[in-house]
Amino acid sequence: MKPIPNTYSANGYDYKLHSRVGNVAIYEQYHRVAGLAAYEVVKIRRGNGIAGQDGTREAVERMPSNAEWGIRGFTYSLFGSADGAANALEAAKAQMAYLLCPKNKKPSNEATA
Repeated sequence: MKPIPNTYSANGYDYKLHSRVGNVAIYEQYHRVAGLAAYEVVKIRRGNGIAGQDGTREAVERMPSNAEWGIRGFTYSLFGSADGAANALEAAKAQMAYLLCPKNKKPSNEATA
């Protein structure tokens, strides 16, 4: 699996990975002239990648696209806000996993005739 980068540049900004837990990461966003601008919280996706010349595909991690911003990516001006959002995303993921586990499902209340 090819992981997301620790640093990258896009849209006129430089990004540095601050922290990561599971599939949630916080990046520091730096404006190339003004310095630290914000913190970005992203939900990392996994994909099959692009087929190489030999036809094989390497699994890759992907950052949210611009169109997914506000769904899988969020920008915060304060680190505390970004950290809180990242923790909430991880907690929501854990709760969803719990609810989807078959042994945790409640029996349905079907009426019997």
